[in-house]
Amino acid sequence: TAINSPGNIKKMYSENGSNNLIEKKSLTGNQNVLMHIYNIAGVLMKQQKRYMPQPSERMIVPIASLTTGIYFFKLSTGNNSTVKAFIK
Repeated sequence: TAINSPGNIKKMYSENGSNNLIEKKSLTGNQNVLMHIYNIAGVLMKQQKRYMPQPSERMIVPIASLTTGIYFFKLSTGNNSTVKAFIK
């Protein structure tokens, strides 16, 4: 579910019920990205900063430490931010 989509996140999924969230994105060059995961109450659960060189378009995020529930994944690159909801 896209809440705000300037084009960063193309797809999010979990492979075969794994404890990893796989996020596919479109980047327009080598970029630093900042990832946040918030729970349904808006509490920050996880934060990570990464350098993503092109043509890399996959980010694997471990989510084993999160309990079952609804979360919001926010990806920021420069002045753009995208937020998508996911269920664990």
